[in-house]
Amino acid sequence: MPDADFKWLNDNRWAIGEVYRLALELCGDEAMVKRDVLPNAVHDAHAYWKERHNFCDSRKSKPFAPGFSPRQALQLGVLKNLQRVDESHRDDPSWPLLRYLAALVQFCLWRSSSALAAGIGSVLNGADANSVALLSQHLAHRPIANGQVTEWKVSIGTHLHKYVHNLVEFDGEGQPVTRQVVKAPNDVVTRMLSRMIPLGTEHLLDGEDFSSYLERARGGGSWHVAMAHLWLDQAVCFDTVLRMRVSFDGKFAHWSLPLPKNRGFEPSPTWTPKDVPELHDDRRNELMGLVYGHKVKTLR
Repeated sequence: MPDADFKWLNDNRWAIGEVYRLALELCGDEAMVKRDVLPNAVHDAHAYWKERHNFCDSRKSKPFAPGFSPRQALQLGVLKNLQRVDESHRDDPSWPLLRYLAALVQFCLWRSSSALAAGIGSVLNGADANSVALLSQHLAHRPIANGQVTEWKVSIGTHLHKYVHNLVEFDGEGQPVTRQVVKAPNDVVTRMLSRMIPLGTEHLLDGEDFSSYLERARGGGSWHVAMAHLWLDQAVCFDTVLRMRVSFDGKFAHWSLPLPKNRGFEPSPTWTPKDVPELHDDRRNELMGLVYGHKVKTLR
C-alpha cells in the first residue's frame, strides 16, 4: 500500500474496525476482505478524500464541506471494491442483487443529492421523474427538474453496465433489465440497503422538521450525507418521510429489481449478513499491519 494511503488510514485508525466488519458482513470471506477489498477500499477512500479537500480548498469552503467523514469514505470504498470477490460468489443467488445495490449507492453518493434521488427514487423504487423531483424538493428544499432525474437515470444505468454487466442483464440501450416487486417490511432489499446507510448518521424523529434533522444527523459529514440516510433507510426514515405527504402515497411502494444474468428472476433471494463480533484494539492493530502489507490493484 502506498505510504500516503497508510498515513491517512493511520490518522483515522479508529474507523478500520467498523469498516472491516461491514466488508465482512457483506461478502463473508475474511481472507478476501483482508487481501482484496479492504486495502483497495482504503486507497479509493483516500483518493476521494484528497479530491474533495482540494476542491473545497480552491473554493475556500468550510471544514465540513468534503461531505464524508473518514469512515463514510471508507464505507463507500468497500462498496466499490466488492466486485473484486465476484468470482467466489458466482453461485450465490443473492450476490447479483447485493452488488447491483452497492454499485448504485456508491455511484450516487459520490456524485450528488440529485443523483441519489434519481438512483434510489427512480432507478430502484421505479417512481416517475415528477414524483422523485417533488420528494427531493420536499426533503432538501432545493428544486430538481424532471429532466435532471431522467439524465441521472441514464448516467446511473451507464455506470451500472460498467460495474455489474457480468451479473445482471441489460437492454440494447445499456440500461438494466428490471421487474417491479412490491416492497415488504424487512425484505431483502431493505436489509441490504440498511448496511449501506452512511455510518454515524441518525434516524429522523417523528415530527422532526427536516432542517433540524439535517443539522443534527449529518454524522460529521454534510447535509448530503444526512439526506442519504433518509433515502437509504427505507425501513424507518423513508417511510416516515412518505407519511408526511399524502401526495406520495403509493408512488414509492415498489422495487425495480435487476434480472440476474443466466439465472431465473428471484424477487427475494435468501440473504443474511455474516455475524461479525466487535473488534478489540489488538485486532485493529493486526488489520492495520495486514492492510499496509497488501498491494493496491487498480480496477479495469
